[in-house]
Amino acid sequence: MWIRRASHIVAVAILLCYLAMPATLSAQAETQSSLAEPTDRGPLLNINEYPLESIFLSWPLLDPEPVPRGRHEFTVGLVSSNFFRHDVGTEGEVYLDGESLRLNLGARYGLADRWDAELQISLIRYGGGVLDGPIRSFERFFGFPHRGPQSGVNNQFRYSITRDGDAVIDRGGAYGGLGDTRILLRRSLGEAARFSYGAVAAVKLPTGQKGLGSGGVDAGLGVLGKYVEGRWRFRGEVDAILMSDFEEIPARNRMELKLGLEYVRGRLSLYLQTDFKGSAITWGKRQLDKAPGQATVGVKFAKPANVMHQIFMIEDLTRTSPDITYGYAVEW
Repeated sequence: MWIRRASHIVAVAILLCYLAMPATLSAQAETQSSLAEPTDRGPLLNINEYPLESIFLSWPLLDPEPVPRGRHEFTVGLVSSNFFRHDVGTEGEVYLDGESLRLNLGARYGLADRWDAELQISLIRYGGGVLDGPIRSFERFFGFPHRGPQSGVNNQFRYSITRDGDAVIDRGGAYGGLGDTRILLRRSLGEAARFSYGAVAAVKLPTGQKGLGSGGVDAGLGVLGKYVEGRWRFRGEVDAILMSDFEEIPARNRMELKLGLEYVRGRLSLYLQTDFKGSAITWGKRQLDKAPGQATVGVKFAKPANVMHQIFMIEDLTRTSPDITYGYAVEW
């Protein structure tokens, strides 16, 4: 299993390096003075895209430093994810097969010295997608066991949750709409030599349609840290989240750990990020959301200097879902 995960991550890293070649050549052509003073670009803008994870409160890894007072920043991102999960617990059954396409919109504003606020909204579409065939071919080529539907039919969509014999959600056709809204308040707590630290408070509001949001209010607190060593940035975050129930399905409060490594060179940054979390939905001994660990590899480059582009791909670290997630975002 771990060989499979490692091979996926290596393949993704090679692909991202290839995509980043133009930005790499541009970075090599920069002056020595700009190379001597690497610029912080912040972490990648990714979360867990599995449908039974993304409906609850979560947010990307954050820097401890807020936006300067009176300044605003905007982000636009597009993320596609392929997923499959069929599991039966003591209280119900989950069957998820399809792909999601999420448009993320964000706005950040510096409220005061050491304080900023951020608004995040999403437009989500679920459907059959196009990746089932390539994923099957990849698994056959490398001899990996097939984890998708056994019917052999590609690019079908089904989103079904049954609890105690009653259908909570049962959709067989593509659908989409507005997801839940997230509001974040970040505070810088100080700096010491190369280390900086801060805190974040977050809330999720139930603006999403059924199946695109949890239908309740979630709230969370997090502690942020960053250490800088030359061209390297090491980031860490620990979050505690109070979860609301999903369509009368009990959800558990949980902790989340996020870690990130960034290497800066000129206009280009290379990233490796991980996140680990507890299960929110457990029926008996079965964790029906079951997406505890992910690794993200990506690149971020500036072109022009005040606009940041990022490309990333995500692979799960255990036998979970999604099977593959990739995204692009721009910040300015």
